[in-house]
Amino acid sequence: MATYNRIDRDEFRQRVKEGMTVKELAQHFNVSISAIAKVKKELGMVRALRSHKEALPWTVAREHDKLAPVLYLRDMSTAIAGDPVPPYRLNTAARWARRIVEAGRDIAYDRERPIPDPETPDGQFCPDGGFYTVEWTGRPEDGHLGGLLARLAARGLGPK
Repeated sequence: MATYNRIDRDEFRQRVKEGMTVKELAQHFNVSISAIAKVKKELGMVRALRSHKEALPWTVAREHDKLAPVLYLRDMSTAIAGDPVPPYRLNTAARWARRIVEAGRDIAYDRERPIPDPETPDGQFCPDGGFYTVEWTGRPEDGHLGGLLARLAARGLGPK
């Protein structure tokens, strides 16, 4: 008999509702983390992974994955999808995007773009390379960041 069959499903639901972590659940039921994952899947408690492709349409290099622009774009994508984002993080992301849009610029990414020389400003704003801004002459809502801000505004969200 599989180890995860020993887990009482009603008690499991209750413990999850109480906010127990996967590690705590495994310790409580004296099973492996893998067994907890199987029960969560069986009970439909596993959330599908969110795609941020619309907000982050580039294949981002691993060394750029935790840079502020990536985190801001993911936070805005999460909020647009209707999932909660801490207000301070959403406000920071939206203010960042609004500053760029109000300057008549938009965001771009090139994973091979080197770290910029501070003596030659070229729209680069991320000191670790990769992300940079480009001139945007169209309607703000037709640009990448402007479009995200418009979608946030349509949900009643955005910079405060």
